[in-house]
Amino acid sequence: VASALADREIASEIYSTAGHYDVLAKFHVEDGVDIGHFVAENVQTIPDIQDTRTIITFKAF
Repeated sequence: VASALADREIASEIYSTAGHYDVLAKFHVEDGVDIGHFVAENVQTIPDIQDTRTIITFKAF
């Protein structure tokens, strides 16, 4: 899954994780892009992805 994400060149960062989730990926999308459609069309279509969780962030401190 991580390699497929990297091949699509849509994630700015990809991490393998331990615990409840296997992969964490960070995406930057342009203003006006529907994040639901972005994830459905670009992420959830990758074979072997069983589920996704989306966290929207607003500002870094």
